[in-house]
Amino acid sequence: ALFRSPNQVTRPLIGLRFPVLSSCSSCGVGTTGESQGLNYGLNISPDQVERYKRHLLVKELVCPGQQKLLNAHVLIIGAGALGGVGAQILAASGVGQLTIYDDDSVDLSNLQRQTQFTTDDVGVLKTKALTERIARINPDVTVNSVSARWEQSCGLHGVDIIFDGSDNFAT
Repeated sequence: ALFRSPNQVTRPLIGLRFPVLSSCSSCGVGTTGESQGLNYGLNISPDQVERYKRHLLVKELVCPGQQKLLNAHVLIIGAGALGGVGAQILAASGVGQLTIYDDDSVDLSNLQRQTQFTTDDVGVLKTKALTERIARINPDVTVNSVSARWEQSCGLHGVDIIFDGSDNFAT
């Protein structure tokens, strides 16, 4: 059950109802009146509406913003403490594609600060273990894992954002 204040409008998106705090000028979410369970221009499934409905309440995200996240491609350099946590948050937020570069394997000494890994991951390539973790967080995210160091010669291939999770200047 959702709780709402008296001044919030309740609107369905693809048959789901939740409180809307703002109005999207490009798709109409948040306007007054009742809809017929329409998609409002979002190219997402009912499960994705449910997953991201809290984003759809944020005035700055609503429809175009969530669609941009779903279409975004982020290059993550490093799958350790910085890159690993960033990758999990980006996946949970609905970034559609992640490309992760790291040439290291999980070591027991990583576990106290790299919370995306468990004891079962020791000895496994960080990119492999992180890709499996992301699939459990959000199976809709496409992950390209590369078990190597990213170098300029690797290129950017349609990347929208670079997340530098490297832990030293040489990387």
